[in-house]
Amino acid sequence: MTSGTINQTSIYPCEIAKFGLNFHAKNIILAHNHPTFDERPSQADILLTRKVKQALLSVDIELHDHLIIAGSECQSFKSIGLL
Repeated sequence: MTSGTINQTSIYPCEIAKFGLNFHAKNIILAHNHPTFDERPSQADILLTRKVKQALLSVDIELHDHLIIAGSECQSFKSIGLL
């Protein structure tokens, strides 16, 4: 949905909810990359995920997971208990 710089991008929870509504989604999986090859979620990642989850819940869409891709590694928010 967005492109950013080497260390950040602008993403808005309401735009993700709008995207889900446009496709009549029941669940959404977020994914983004960490070009640093560190798959651990940052505090900003965690905060944004919480905001997106709340926005989606307000329109009856579930945030199923949030994946961080870092080189050949992948971290799932669900698998580490953050969702």
